[in-house]
Amino acid sequence: MRLNPVCSLLGLPVVTYRLYQHQETRVSSRKSLRQSSFNRLIQKHHALFLSHPKMFANFLYDHALTSWQIGQRAAALKTWGWAMSVHPSQTLTRLTLPLKRTWLKFSGEKP
Repeated sequence: MRLNPVCSLLGLPVVTYRLYQHQETRVSSRKSLRQSSFNRLIQKHHALFLSHPKMFANFLYDHALTSWQIGQRAAALKTWGWAMSVHPSQTLTRLTLPLKRTWLKFSGEKP
């Protein structure tokens, strides 16, 4: 998602954003820009993010996961720590849920 300086965020219960494919390099895939763009987004909308800590923690978790997957390990760990400080129970749930599902799958138990 690209935001210019006059954009603002508004949380809606329905997804309205559509990702369109194009030939240009995406910010999210350019490692040199990914973290700085993310930090700029957080800085601009910090008050809004803090007013919704559970969703902010989810947003941080998702960013950390993507950072980890593209090899930005230090940034991912830092962001996971940040998510833990924003909403510990939500972040722990997200971290442990895949492990719980794997355990249930191999143990034969139903959730």
